[in-house]
Amino acid sequence: MGTRITTKHAKYLWLGVPLLGLAELLAHCYFSKRYPTFDEWRALKGEVGALRQDHDLVVIAPEWAEPLARSALSDSLMPIADVARADESGYRRAIEVSALAHENPLIAAWPATTEKRVGKFTLRTRRNPAFRPPLYVLNDHAAPPDLSVSERHPDGQTTACSYGTRPPSSASGLLARPAFPRQRFACGPAEGNFVGTTIIDDQDDRARRCLWANPSAGGLLTLTFAQVPIGERLYGYVGFSHFRFRDPGWPPVSLSFAIDGVELGKHSHRPESGWRPFELSTAEYRGTTREVRIEIWGADSRELELCFYAATR
Repeated sequence: MGTRITTKHAKYLWLGVPLLGLAELLAHCYFSKRYPTFDEWRALKGEVGALRQDHDLVVIAPEWAEPLARSALSDSLMPIADVARADESGYRRAIEVSALAHENPLIAAWPATTEKRVGKFTLRTRRNPAFRPPLYVLNDHAAPPDLSVSERHPDGQTTACSYGTRPPSSASGLLARPAFPRQRFACGPAEGNFVGTTIIDDQDDRARRCLWANPSAGGLLTLTFAQVPIGERLYGYVGFSHFRFRDPGWPPVSLSFAIDGVELGKHSHRPESGWRPFELSTAEYRGTTREVRIEIWGADSRELELCFYAATR
């Protein structure tokens, strides 16, 4: 009986061939469209390193894969100053590492000069058509002797903020403040009353490296940058951690800018508005080296957590 059953079904064995082919096709489609693993990203490091030149920006597509990609590609290809950049205007070129045909929206309009397929990835070299390099980035000079900081307290007294090494704060937990740097200007009794470099999140959940400048409640914070080369513009961005300050109702914070004691202009910022640009004309001082003063104060006594980027060009 067993032999008769085998013989009876033998005529259907040929169906296994197309079914096996279909299974292979489905498996190919699945694995080819499955998102790259960490090891696949890491294997790409040499290819990206061969393309990247000094001062090139490496970006990832899709953006949500950036933490995994940076872990695999390393800080040498994606330093934190690039990942948490203020914007893309100061980069002449970008290396776009695209997984499964994605594009990074921040540079999708930049013309591609080279393109190479590597497994699941496409590596594109893109040229910035609106390249505008900064002349001098104030944030890169946030230490003595380039920067001095003082604070005028509500009682009218003014004290100098001391610069030095202090214990960093913990940044654990969803509602925690950004991590505080070890090197910073201490200005008030509270741990958060300081001037120093940190990283905040913006309204699009992108990281922004900026200079935290938080006056004491009711105080006026003055940052004086010495010997700043001046171009056509003083420009930059102001922001707060959007996760912490995204709800309306926070008091606005004002920044006043001056060159050699002569006021250039002011910028009023509402914390819930996110990472926002400002720009002031400095054409009359172009080609000179001057003192730039920034004063920061709030509308009431509540402590805020302003962070900014500023540069000349």
